Amino acid sequence: MATVVSTNNPFKKQPISEAVFISNMRRFSKLNYLSGNLLDKYVAATKKNEADIERTLKLQTSSDLPIVRAMDLSKQDNGDEVIFNLVNPVQAYPIMGDEIAEGRGTGLTFTGHRFRINQARFPIETGGTMTNIRSPIEFKKIAYPIAVELMNAYTDQSALVHLAGARGYHHTIDWVLPLQGDPQFNKVMVNPIQAPTANRHFVANGEGVNLFAKQVNAGALDIQSTDILTMDTVNAMKNVLDNMTCPPPNISIPKDKAAKDNPLRVMFVSPAQYNQFAQNKEFQKFKAEAYARASQAANHPLFTGEVGIWNNFLICKMPLPIRFYAGDDIRYCTDGSGIETTVKVPAGFRVNGVDEFAIDRAIILGGAALGEAFGSSNLSNLPFFHGEHKFDYGNRLEVMYGTIRGVAKNRFNVDMGNGFEMTDYGVVVVDTVVDLKGIA
Repeated sequence: MATVVSTNNPFKKQPISEAVFISNMRRFSKLNYLSGNLLDKYVAATKKNEADIERTLKLQTSSDLPIVRAMDLSKQDNGDEVIFNLVNPVQAYPIMGDEIAEGRGTGLTFTGHRFRINQARFPIETGGTMTNIRSPIEFKKIAYPIAVELMNAYTDQSALVHLAGARGYHHTIDWVLPLQGDPQFNKVMVNPIQAPTANRHFVANGEGVNLFAKQVNAGALDIQSTDILTMDTVNAMKNVLDNMTCPPPNISIPKDKAAKDNPLRVMFVSPAQYNQFAQNKEFQKFKAEAYARASQAANHPLFTGEVGIWNNFLICKMPLPIRFYAGDDIRYCTDGSGIETTVKVPAGFRVNGVDEFAIDRAIILGGAALGEAFGSSNLSNLPFFHGEHKFDYGNRLEVMYGTIRGVAKNRFNVDMGNGFEMTDYGVVVVDTVVDLKGIA
């Protein structure tokens, strides 16, 4: 049955812009799979009657997954600002027997987290008339997929850096984000990058883990080259989360029949961390667990590729590492106030000018770890849009893809029962050493 969109429908749009939106929402990446299906909600909205359209302009995905997407295609009352709220944990005792209950209700409190959206665009210049005559390549034809690839990379990488609470210092041509010291960095990231809160930041320590702030002694980070990511490290983090006050909530992957009886969290690890982990003799069992779980979850793509399950963590290889080299600063919070300071990676990790070891950051994700908000472009009535522009008297052509979005960790000042602590709601990070010898 055909879908008919009337001429006065607010979802009327340029077909290419809609294709870009669909492409981004369906991109093949683990980070994309960490969110609910905003695209299906949008498609359902466009099929509603005219009277229902205004109500469906504001869409939000489930908080059961790490990334919560919110899309507002109406005129935003708050301009470029989005607000996420959290109801604080409640502690109460029952009122027993015939005791008077009236007027003794437990009060509810909430804290809010604000972040912004902004426009990001990738223009690609396709060359002049003579360039296109001389070249066997159709530059305009390849410009569009290149712009889409850049936009997809920006979408994934900006989410990854916000979740990690740091950009790190790894910088290859694969990155579309500048380093944190670059003057353009804050503008590109839209919202400030916040170091992990003190109660969510851990570091490998022998066969276990410790809070990062407790491993800083006399201004130096106490970490050894042997403090790598192992199954013992993962087991230690499971123990930490099981005993943590207000831990990140478990995730619920759509159609996962075992979600309630055998809940999971996602652990993103760098390629180097993943390859270290793969050295364990139990590695094949680790991968088999993921494939078996996939069969109970309608073969959800999060369970495919280089992934495995160990101790209720779905461990996935992230596309790029959040890496700190010898002498680099690591920002961390000293206590529950959220105040940040820095400590340097041990200089001994660099030998004769060569980086032999570094620190990579693993990211553990529960539900609602990150907010991703989209606004509406006046070019398409969608969060993604495209354009073409001829200049130099029509001699040259630029094509452009853009988006209006913003991402930020969901961070709240949470009442822990014995005081308030700034808390990254759905994300925990673990810093471990990686051996760079043999890595280009």
